[in-house]
Amino acid sequence: MKFRDILLAIFVTALWAFNFVVIKVGLGDLPPLFFAALRFTVAAFPAIFFIPRNNMPWKYLIGVGLSMGVAQFGLLFVGMSLGMPPGLSSLIIQAQVIFTFLLSVLFLKDHPKLIQWLGVIIGFSGFFIIALNINGKINPLAFFLVLLGGLFWALANIFMKNAKTKDMLKFMVWMSLIPPIPLLILSYITESGQIEAFMSISWITVAAILFNGWGATVLGFGLWGRLIHKYSPNIVAPFSLLVPIFGIFFAYLAFKEELDLARMIGGVLVMIGITIVVWQKSRPNQMVKS
Repeated sequence: MKFRDILLAIFVTALWAFNFVVIKVGLGDLPPLFFAALRFTVAAFPAIFFIPRNNMPWKYLIGVGLSMGVAQFGLLFVGMSLGMPPGLSSLIIQAQVIFTFLLSVLFLKDHPKLIQWLGVIIGFSGFFIIALNINGKINPLAFFLVLLGGLFWALANIFMKNAKTKDMLKFMVWMSLIPPIPLLILSYITESGQIEAFMSISWITVAAILFNGWGATVLGFGLWGRLIHKYSPNIVAPFSLLVPIFGIFFAYLAFKEELDLARMIGGVLVMIGITIVVWQKSRPNQMVKS
């Protein structure tokens, strides 16, 4: 990769990591599912009026919209609203890498190497250590919801793999049309105070919504898709390992988030496991597009 593109990849991962801090800020004023609905509404409008859908199949847009937009982000936002810290959330949600590996074996008939299975075991051992040592400091349900969000992110990855999309920006913009209505329905059923919160919204919450919709979704995935189009996805994907590293750093700066010994050991094991899975997967194809 060219040096400027390496910097661009690092910028995108930092953008996504900082978004966990922004989510935490927005959740201070808005119910989580209502906040998620606003995020995707902003991501879809007005962009869909300038970015044509062309022949992008609705079945994949709906599949990703429900699995990623509704389930993954819904669970993540609810989990964080129940007390999951942003830095730890940025790490736990990366379970999507391991879940994607397992779903690829199950549905895409991938043939993994033995060392990749070792990576899965190491990664899950890290999650297990963190879960066993939350010691009442974190709501166990919140931890489980964020971890489950990683599973639905993995499912969305399978949908995107089958969609074979080359334009990630276009895909994410049109996918963002799907989540708002289901999320608003779920918010209406399970939450309260949405109208009052929206009418008294602060400028910092508006900024959080805009950052989530335009920054993390449109800009982030747009730049990421540009890199994947220019280089092999196997070269670009490992940069996502920087997200929890930046996430923990930003969370410490913003909230002085605690990083005890158990979280450090568990986090290191998670990162080692994910690195083994991603690195082994990336080795076969290292060609760069001209």
